[in-house]
Amino acid sequence: SMLYRTPHRNNISDATNLPHDFDVESGKNIKWVAKLGSQSYGSPVIANGQIYIGTNNQNGYLARYPSDTDLGCLLCFRQSDGRFLWQYSATKLPSGRVHDWPLQGICSVPLIEDGKMWFVSNQGKVICLDTIGFYDGEDNGEPITSSTSDLLFSAAPKLTSDAYRKGTSRFNLQIRTLSDLLAHFGTSRSPRLIPHPDDQTWTLEFRTFSRTTKTWLVHKTLNLKLTEDGLELSQEKRQGTEVLSLLETDMSQPLDQGRVGTALALLLKKRGITVSKDVTVKVIEKGAEWSLRAYLQGIQGTYVFKLKSGVLTCHLQLTPENRLPEADVIWEYDMMTELGVSQHNMATCAPAAYGDILFLNTSNAVDSSHITIPAPDAPTFIALNKNTGELLWADNPVGKNILHGQWSCPAVGVFNGVAQVIFPAGDGWVYAYKADEWKDGKPTLLWKFDGNPKSAKWILGGAGPRNNIIAPPMIYDNKVYFVMGQDPEHGEGPAHLWCIDPTGRGDISPEKVVDRDNNPVPHRRIQAVNLEAGEKVIPNPNSGVVWYFHKQDVNNDAQIDFDEEMHRSISTPVIKDGLLYQADFAGIFYCLDAETGKIQWTYDAFAASWSTPLVADGKVYFCDEDGDVAIFEHSRKKNMLNEIYMEDSIRSTPIAIGETLYISTINHLYAIRKERTTQ
Repeated sequence: SMLYRTPHRNNISDATNLPHDFDVESGKNIKWVAKLGSQSYGSPVIANGQIYIGTNNQNGYLARYPSDTDLGCLLCFRQSDGRFLWQYSATKLPSGRVHDWPLQGICSVPLIEDGKMWFVSNQGKVICLDTIGFYDGEDNGEPITSSTSDLLFSAAPKLTSDAYRKGTSRFNLQIRTLSDLLAHFGTSRSPRLIPHPDDQTWTLEFRTFSRTTKTWLVHKTLNLKLTEDGLELSQEKRQGTEVLSLLETDMSQPLDQGRVGTALALLLKKRGITVSKDVTVKVIEKGAEWSLRAYLQGIQGTYVFKLKSGVLTCHLQLTPENRLPEADVIWEYDMMTELGVSQHNMATCAPAAYGDILFLNTSNAVDSSHITIPAPDAPTFIALNKNTGELLWADNPVGKNILHGQWSCPAVGVFNGVAQVIFPAGDGWVYAYKADEWKDGKPTLLWKFDGNPKSAKWILGGAGPRNNIIAPPMIYDNKVYFVMGQDPEHGEGPAHLWCIDPTGRGDISPEKVVDRDNNPVPHRRIQAVNLEAGEKVIPNPNSGVVWYFHKQDVNNDAQIDFDEEMHRSISTPVIKDGLLYQADFAGIFYCLDAETGKIQWTYDAFAASWSTPLVADGKVYFCDEDGDVAIFEHSRKKNMLNEIYMEDSIRSTPIAIGETLYISTINHLYAIRKERTTQ
């Protein structure tokens, strides 16, 4: 199981009896619904009675990672009823949005074979997991006796006051801790802090804005005072001052005394970790390391605290019992560390395999300026041993010619007895290698193809006609099909849909660039040809083009209508029975003849489409960003069967297994099946 089911990347299914009439609001033909994060781009994959999908952490399935913790997540649900089983969690990279954009989660679609899965995390790591997780009672990675979880949280353990700023005092104990304390006493709204002249006392005013009087109304006041014992929270009452709580000035002091202080207890409680009143803290090294037993999701575990360089960190020591909702990691390969890769905004690739060889794009890309390439020598394509994670080979044909990002993924096929792995690259070229041969860490390049006209120029922000490739290529009937595109943020623009013959060798592009003396000109990043220098574009006699679709005057009116032109796309073409279906980012859905590329019919969704269509059970399912699913008869004539609103944007691709259709919106995964009627 993998993205689009097979390494040919053709999203067709032999599913039967699929519904074309269902309703999210009423629940008609909705078998079950599972909550995802707030942003979900990865398509679901099903294997072993389980369904897997990448998202972010906005639903907070794990208590140790509440929903306000930004993570990349790979979720596993039970196929029969959508019950959550386990989650792989990847914290966000400390370098920030240049490498790991907030809330984007895991976008990679996993490859699953023989109880293992492989995908790329938002951290730029290739991850191999056991698909069953820890439900088999085994740990297939590091021994559980010596392992601890990812960092649960960190805090500055000492509490001091700083100088005033606009009447508000700042604390270098996490502000979150103070907020947790106030929430503990029933005040969720952030208060106004009024400093007293002694720089040690503050009045906290809790206010609400009156729309009637257009003024702030104070409905509660508390006092905050920094004492020798800590930060004291109190409330004035008739009988005097009532101390509500005390946050210690140093979290490590109670730990050294064998107990958990108020501040630390609040931090733990916020993450669903319950500490009993009589808990005993084990001092491993005074002032540096401690451990204690507490409960997470009703299961007792050991928590390890370490103080280093002024930062207190907390980890959970993992055991078979508390690891059930966690992922069982077999191995991981860090492309940023091992290969020097620098990804742009995110890393994502849906891996493909041939035998024991795992193929991936590395996501090496430009920096935040969109001009500089930080790591031009880092590999673009790699092959790993899928059992061990060992690097088998790496290649970088792109170098300094990366246009933007490199987020596509490979396809694998056999042509005339030669196994080929076909990689789309960030320079707008497609490169094909022998899938089963390499020497001294280098693969054998078979052919390459430039998907852009040589005259096309790259302009920042998508203003130019030069494109890269984001959608995976697709293999059908010994031909390779792929479409040009850009980051969706760059908007609509002209593009090409190509059908090529992969049995050629060398440069099989439709055109070549030569200089004044007819010598070949090396490829360039911004524009392939420099006409002012006397260079020229000539036909390539070695061209592998079968056909391409850029513009077609279908109605013969001597004009090119909007739906007669191919626009940028991040959707892979799908072919069945000689009909090719292609969606583009302008919202046009095309049905073409797969042999000739001639338009059969088109449909305008008036909304961008991120999804690859699904062809199954004599139907074609096409999804758009507005959340609509348009369902057509699989036919050379346009016959829409239904259009269904899913209530949220759809940015992933539908799949179908058996008699069930699976569609994920940005925050929900739906299993859709005809309701069974009883006689």
